[in-house]
Amino acid sequence: MSVLVVITAESEAAALTRYGYWLARAHESDLSVLYVTWGTEEGEPLEVPLDVAGEDAVCELIRGAVDEMHESAGAKAAASAASAADVGAADESPDPSPPLALPTVRLHSLVHRRRRNAVMRRIKADKPSILLLGHHRRHKQDRADALLTLKLFEAAPCTTILLRPGDSDGRVVENVLVPADRNRNSEQALRVASRVVRCSHGRLYPFHVGADMGDLSEEVGSKVLDRIVRRAGLAEQEQVSTRVVLGDDVEEAIREEAAEGYDLVLLGSSDMRSIRRRLFKSVPDHLLSGPTSLAVAVVRGSRPLHDILTERFERLLHLKVPQLGRSGRIELFEELQTKSRWSFDFLTLICLSTALAALGLIQNSTAVVIGAMLVAPLMTPLLGCGLALVQGNLPLIRESTRSILYGYFSALAIGVLMGFLAPIEKLTPELLARGGPTLLDMGVGFLSGLAASYCLARPGLSSALAGVAIAAALVPPIATTGISIALGNFEVARGSSLLLGVNVVAIILGAAFSFYAAGIRGRRGASRSRALWARRTLLVLVLLVAILAIPLGSVLVSRALKSRARSVVSETFLNEVREFVAADSDVRLIGFRRLAEDGQTVIEIDVAATHDTSPTLADDLTEIARRSLDGPVMIRVFARTYVERSTRPDSRK
Repeated sequence: MSVLVVITAESEAAALTRYGYWLARAHESDLSVLYVTWGTEEGEPLEVPLDVAGEDAVCELIRGAVDEMHESAGAKAAASAASAADVGAADESPDPSPPLALPTVRLHSLVHRRRRNAVMRRIKADKPSILLLGHHRRHKQDRADALLTLKLFEAAPCTTILLRPGDSDGRVVENVLVPADRNRNSEQALRVASRVVRCSHGRLYPFHVGADMGDLSEEVGSKVLDRIVRRAGLAEQEQVSTRVVLGDDVEEAIREEAAEGYDLVLLGSSDMRSIRRRLFKSVPDHLLSGPTSLAVAVVRGSRPLHDILTERFERLLHLKVPQLGRSGRIELFEELQTKSRWSFDFLTLICLSTALAALGLIQNSTAVVIGAMLVAPLMTPLLGCGLALVQGNLPLIRESTRSILYGYFSALAIGVLMGFLAPIEKLTPELLARGGPTLLDMGVGFLSGLAASYCLARPGLSSALAGVAIAAALVPPIATTGISIALGNFEVARGSSLLLGVNVVAIILGAAFSFYAAGIRGRRGASRSRALWARRTLLVLVLLVAILAIPLGSVLVSRALKSRARSVVSETFLNEVREFVAADSDVRLIGFRRLAEDGQTVIEIDVAATHDTSPTLADDLTEIARRSLDGPVMIRVFARTYVERSTRPDSRK
């Protein structure tokens, strides 16, 4: 366990070293200081002992700051020990809290052409518990350093602190202000600050800005802050003084409170945009300069495992899957945003395609059903939903969902109307085929979403969209639902509705995965709430798929077992029939077929004999079927008479 301080500029070297020293001593860990400079050659970090004099000015500043902190900590420890001895002599009770040990400090120098990669390798090798970085204003001379620290802050797996020291030198860290909010980074900031003030014998001021909603607002804010403090494990500490302020402008409240004379303001990070806003706007520049200046820092807790796994997965996708360029993304966004809207053209196409599909289903014509699939416009808003979930684009998903719902009810109305007008009394095989979806249909929907989004994102493959539209089969299930409702067959209506729902969810997930793999992401720095609804929606869709997979999988397994059982039973029945027929040397078994007519199993048996077969043959075969087969079976026997003649000359001639 150690604290790692990364220094990239001379102006921040002494202050960052001192703050890193406070953190290391507070956490009773070692301190590693990494001085990073840009070089033309790649190399490995070179560890420099602190007692070795060097000509580098930054290294000298670091060594001087460490020596100064050692001396100050040693002097305070001696004074505290003497005071404790005096108190112990008077009270005859020793001080129960021994002084903290001085940290072991190591200085490393790193010259590298790819500084970010080199520092990340160092972090992964050392596995520090806390990483301390310095924040720069983006002037021309330190733009590269600012970008480096921001990237490290975003990518480091451990607890990371981004510090803007201002004119503060880090010698005194006694009064620490922590604006507290209900997120894990705010709690982590409270934990870090509590350790520092214990080490410096200072005070911690958790600060909460509550909404002014009436007379009880302050009490409500106090309860919220107390809950946050308890969750951070600080309820029993004497150095904690909570403060609650009512107001609507959180940043203004922080500015006013920070002007009351604190040494450090420590904020919990929520996203990169809030980091920049709080570092540069929440605290005025005049509070960061001068002899009584304070320092501002942002704390981000250790990255969760799913964030690390997601980053590795994205890196793998970037290496293996062709990524969409800027122009390709613009064309894709424009096309989906335009074609996903509910319009008169959309209504016309959905009504025409449903009418065509209904006629094809009623006529039991596969060709007409395929033609209806090509006309249907429902695939585009489904792809729009997939893109919106990847982007966190709330307006696009609203527009796409509106088109899907309006299109569904319009198509359902057309299907019911066609069912009432249809000149049929029972469902055709085309209609019955869509009344029992299985897990295979879910796989078809997911792969269709993948293929459609992949082809749409690459204009050179747009000719394949017609085949994807045929595979997706969105409009025929709606038409089947409407016709089945009109004819009173609600079981098939439920099955076709389930088929449509399975296709919709699977296509959206397939499209989202394809767009994600192609490099499409939400805007960096977007608010957490903007991405949260998209993640929750994706999670709901995944859970829905998992729930639907259970009944769909059971139907598939049941069909497979029944098919296998029928195959085995048919073989057993056939063997018994063969044995029965073989008993008569003049009768031969010609053929054996299993058919399904009107929901009933029919077995056709062809036999041939040199004479008329027995009138009881059919009854005998039916009895064998009754013993060998389960369920009602119709036996149909075709008996033929044949005559044998030989062309061989008579041997007696």
